[in-house]
Amino acid sequence: MLPSFLRAGLATLTERPLLLTPAAAEQLANLVGEVRGGPGETKKRTRFANAEPRTEAVAYAPLWMGDSDEVLDWGMTLKDGVAILNIDSSLYPEGWGSGDWWWHGYDTIEAALTLAFADPRVRAVFITMQSPGGLVSEGLWTIAKLIRDNRAQAGGKPVHVHCRYCASAAYWIGSQADWITAGPDAAIGSIGAVILHFDESAAMERWGYKVTPIQFGARKTEFASFKPLDDEAVTNLQAMVDQSGRQFVEAVELGRPMMTAQTSLATEARIFDADHDDPAHSALAIGLIDEVTTEREAFADLVAMVAD
Repeated sequence: MLPSFLRAGLATLTERPLLLTPAAAEQLANLVGEVRGGPGETKKRTRFANAEPRTEAVAYAPLWMGDSDEVLDWGMTLKDGVAILNIDSSLYPEGWGSGDWWWHGYDTIEAALTLAFADPRVRAVFITMQSPGGLVSEGLWTIAKLIRDNRAQAGGKPVHVHCRYCASAAYWIGSQADWITAGPDAAIGSIGAVILHFDESAAMERWGYKVTPIQFGARKTEFASFKPLDDEAVTNLQAMVDQSGRQFVEAVELGRPMMTAQTSLATEARIFDADHDDPAHSALAIGLIDEVTTEREAFADLVAMVAD
């Protein structure tokens, strides 16, 4: 279950393209339904965007690492010259840090990476990823370009991503790194997009509610939940999804030229095992990742790469 302050804006997100795995999209659908409640039911909501992100929340460091050399802002730690950023939630435009946890959004990820690229103490960036994806938002384009412009391939600092669960919008970000590793039990992929529509008309009829829209513009309420979608509305939503999907494929190709548009489209937005005896089910064989290894080994290799 999402924190209460994240539930606030979800009712407005159901007709926007989502870069989420099917299971995560279904969870979001259930959550939005819970937040909406039935007709006539009022629930208190607090706009998440009103809260300023906190830089001082406790940062991530895995137990095997021992003590970090320093705690950086935006949830990062510094160890042996490598800034470690942990992304382990669904992704939204605005992130939040509070106490001993971080719920990263596109803005806090951008802030963390900007800090890491500018800090002379940071010689490389190590991102651990465990996320089913998130919302289509301009922050995705910003982060992707930020990584591409500052990674080792562009003459900057090495950026390595280690995947536990790296799907959809999380893979959009991960695919921009210099090197992508994954644990043996990791799941990677879901290069696709989805839009959720709630047809609440039958339930409203059962409750005895009827909505009469007074509107300017014939298609003003075409995606409204109080009526079924007509054919034109389905076509229009499909056009939005297709556009987001094409942009996702283009971003992956920019970040990983070995992943051509044809290769990405051939995945049909499936989730893949990090490695599999059948190459058709293997993220490594397809080219979604570069290596199957543990987080500890991946980090040690990066430290050795940038050691003085």
